Amino acid sequence: MRARSIGLVLLIVGIVAFGASLAAMVGRVREFHQQSPPPRFFCKPIIQRTFEFRGRPVSVIDEPTVSAEAGMAAVRFRYGAESRPVPVVAPPAANLPDLGIYSEWLKVLAVRDQPGPGRPDGEERLVLVVRRPPQGLNPLTWGSVKRRLWEFDFYEARPDGTIDQRTFRFPRSFLGERSLRQRAEANESGSSPDAEAAEQFAISPLEERTWEYAAALNVIPALQVPNHRFNNDAIDAMGWTLPVAGFAGLGAVWGAAMVFAGRGRTRLHPAAA
Repeated sequence: MRARSIGLVLLIVGIVAFGASLAAMVGRVREFHQQSPPPRFFCKPIIQRTFEFRGRPVSVIDEPTVSAEAGMAAVRFRYGAESRPVPVVAPPAANLPDLGIYSEWLKVLAVRDQPGPGRPDGEERLVLVVRRPPQGLNPLTWGSVKRRLWEFDFYEARPDGTIDQRTFRFPRSFLGERSLRQRAEANESGSSPDAEAAEQFAISPLEERTWEYAAALNVIPALQVPNHRFNNDAIDAMGWTLPVAGFAGLGAVWGAAMVFAGRGRTRLHPAAA
């Protein structure tokens, strides 16, 4: 009988706590979406080598020279009067009619913010994004699997006719980022030389909920997409309500099990006597 009483208390408290935390959770998620609507980006691949954007000619042409690094080549990205050489993993063949042969490592994308509540239709961007394997590693073997060392080059065609170039690195887990920071700080202090960690830490990681992150996904193999870290999203906004709801639900289940187990034993007592 004592076990049944404890179980009944656990069941009632668990149900009440679960209901209260669930109501608070729903309120937090609703408030999050009202105050900070999650951005959504539509990325349209462009495989033509020549076209126009904002009234300026654009072209992506294979460079005749090949990098000294094994397995690497280059294309030249032209936008109006501007042009940039773009290192990229060498395709099986060069000078094909379109860019489809580069799709695993390089893509030209038209990126637009998708409209929604609190999100007006944004300006369209044109960007050439490249996934680069670690320097010195064969891009077809270790270079294709060591994703934490990947870097992403962005060449954006700006409204003023210039090409903006930026580089990001593959995002790591919370513990991975902390370890990289500690190694970089140790290198800076001289206590543990690690130039590679310092160089990587100096490059900003791809951040979730940015158009750069959405664009980079287009050159990342499906099985190697970074794990979602639930930073600055509805899961993060739930705060204390999520663990409380989980423990409350678990407590209610244990309470129900104790109540029903106690009933079974009570019925068996007369027969046993």
